[in-house]
Amino acid sequence: MYIQKAKSISDQLAALQHPINEDDLVEYVKGGLSVSYHPFTRSIDATQIDVSFDTLYGLLLTEERQLKNEESAIIVPTAHYGMTQPQQGWGRGRGNGNGN
Repeated sequence: MYIQKAKSISDQLAALQHPINEDDLVEYVKGGLSVSYHPFTRSIDATQIDVSFDTLYGLLLTEERQLKNEESAIIVPTAHYGMTQPQQGWGRGRGNGNGN
């Protein structure tokens, strides 16, 4: 997961005596999220409350679950819709569809 990789890099830099400020790490993670997370990051920014890395991690896990639930809800009806459409030419009268 993206956030775990960012945390790992942060820990490695800290071990090398070059720690990253937690606020900077939070901003880095938020800035690297895909477009589907933009409403999520905007809502965090709108609160104007400093969010710790651990809090951000928990919030991201929740957001990820919600996004996956939304994706699965969208796919199922679409697949069903495609299966229930009549084929072209059904009920169009006599003949083979070539005007005969």
